[in-house]
Amino acid sequence: MNYTSGFTLKPDATGMILEMYFSGESESTSRISKIFTAVFGRLGARVTRKFMAKDFEDIAAKAESLAGK
Repeated sequence: MNYTSGFTLKPDATGMILEMYFSGESESTSRISKIFTAVFGRLGARVTRKFMAKDFEDIAAKAESLAGK
C-alpha cells in the first residue's frame, strides 16, 4: 500500500479551518490483494477515522490552550 496524508489550513471568518486528508492506494493488482482490500478495507477505514478524530481533538486542545496565552 502507498499511503498519503496531510493537513490544509484555510482562513475562516472566525479563525482557521483545519482539514486533513488521507488515502491509500494498493500497488498490487493481484486477485488476493483485491480480496484482502475488499474484506478488510472498511475496517481499516473505520480505524483510520478514529485515529484522525483523536488527532483533531489533540490539535484543537493545543490550539485552544495557546490562544488563551
